[in-house]
Amino acid sequence: MKRMLVVVAGMLVSGLGLAVEPNSTYFEVRDFYYPTANGDYQNYSASGYRQAPSPGVAPTLLLLPTITVDKQGIKFFRNNGTAFDPQSEPDTPVGLITIKPKSVSTMPNNYQTAAIASVLDGQSVDRYLPVSLKNAGMPVMTQEAFSALPIRIAIQDDYIAYDARLAGQEKAAQQYHDYAKQNVALRNVEVQLLIAGTMAASRKYQGSLSSLGEIALLAPTEFQVNQIREGSFELMVVSRFQDTKTSSIHATFNAVQAVNSFVEETQQALTRSRSSGFQVFGIGSRRSTLSTSINQTMQSNDKVQVLEKTQIVMHDASDEMVARFESQFFPELAKQEVIDRHLAASAEAREVGNLELAKVHADYAVAIKEGDKMKEVDGVAAAAALSAGDYAGFLAHGVRAINSNNTKADNFRRLERMETIIEHGKIWDQVSVVSVSREISVPVVMPTVQKYAPRVGICAFRHDVDYPWVALNAWNMPQLFPLKGVMVSCVEANSPAALAGLIPGMFLRSVGGNQVQTVADVAQAILDREPGDVISFRVAQSPSPSSPVSTIRVIDVASKRGPAL
Repeated sequence: MKRMLVVVAGMLVSGLGLAVEPNSTYFEVRDFYYPTANGDYQNYSASGYRQAPSPGVAPTLLLLPTITVDKQGIKFFRNNGTAFDPQSEPDTPVGLITIKPKSVSTMPNNYQTAAIASVLDGQSVDRYLPVSLKNAGMPVMTQEAFSALPIRIAIQDDYIAYDARLAGQEKAAQQYHDYAKQNVALRNVEVQLLIAGTMAASRKYQGSLSSLGEIALLAPTEFQVNQIREGSFELMVVSRFQDTKTSSIHATFNAVQAVNSFVEETQQALTRSRSSGFQVFGIGSRRSTLSTSINQTMQSNDKVQVLEKTQIVMHDASDEMVARFESQFFPELAKQEVIDRHLAASAEAREVGNLELAKVHADYAVAIKEGDKMKEVDGVAAAAALSAGDYAGFLAHGVRAINSNNTKADNFRRLERMETIIEHGKIWDQVSVVSVSREISVPVVMPTVQKYAPRVGICAFRHDVDYPWVALNAWNMPQLFPLKGVMVSCVEANSPAALAGLIPGMFLRSVGGNQVQTVADVAQAILDREPGDVISFRVAQSPSPSSPVSTIRVIDVASKRGPAL
């Protein structure tokens, strides 16, 4: 499953306050491998916008920051607050999980530039291409390969094909240097952790992303713990920014859908955390929760300019809109009304034999009467554990509604009956003029799941040529037996293969102890090993003065970390 960490933010170009123009083109680099100083390859991901040039202005690249979460950034805590490893203590209850995201905003180095440049040029590449192994500008190959015209031509053809790819990489890099480049700063960020498509935790950040704090998931369920341990959570950056061409639109909103969304979200949140039970209409902030539910149903009635990978969203539901929505579909009740309604509902449930529902209503009525907030928490949490229909019915009889910025102690509201919501929704679903923003979703980079393989630096193979294998015949005389197999036809300069002496023209008999007949056999034999392993290549050796027949030579290649081959 994908990992998703949602980041909702405002987007400005650092220091300049530039906004993304609607005619900009979105670009994305994912899982591009480039070499480091020690010979290993590193994974690189990036995204941003290319703005078209205007008269007198160079084309511009706006680079989004890279947000990552690595294994060391995920911590598990016991109920007493001490950290532990759930792998070594699988039976210990988890009281808290923290996730520490990191944000990096840097200009790409020369290798990373090749990734962005190739994407902008419309090329599909997965790695930086180093130069091929040559001597005085000519392909390096064995003497036997040079002497056999068909083999020499095959190697030269593969070098020509590889060099053409190198030329494309260089051309794209030159074009990239013509762009003006700026890092984009994300400010006033809300980070949300999603598990199985549902928000499990969130945190708001003021200012920049230069130092992100931890996201805390309190009292996680066993399911959530296992999903995070296995890496089965989704990570996504959702960046919100002002549209430079469209400041407002005419839009309609689906009231029924908004109410259903709000009720569903509160039930899921209550199931996750009993501590929010008495704030059923104020999880985090009632205004924020209602605003989100309303926003999700917005449908624009105006035509707006297209900006790749983005969608128009309401900048925020106004206080007036939220208050009107709340008054329409969550009317206030007196405290005694709430008590009476739940006692009546308890009696009705008992008459039809639903004793569990009857107890939930009765317990909540007692909690409200006594003013015991903890019992209210237990009551609403118990209701949330019921079916969606019973939970909605519970809300319809009234609950305490506390807004995070409202100090009124006794504020009770009830959910309208569905038929009333549908009827009133026809009035609500009128056209409104709202201020808008654009929103973009970008996957977060997860170093813990990046796939690395042993890399030896072979850039081409051939399996359609014959090797002149010499062996003794039935009369004990040397005889030529053309051999079908896999031949190395291109090697990267300074690669593990080149440094070990594995060069074009060599025929492979086995790799890592496995016999090879096809290129797929070679690839699998390498993938079966770990990065850094020494891999033995058994190659055919031509007859020599000391041996009238072909022999086998073993070349040990110390692999590096990177993409396969």
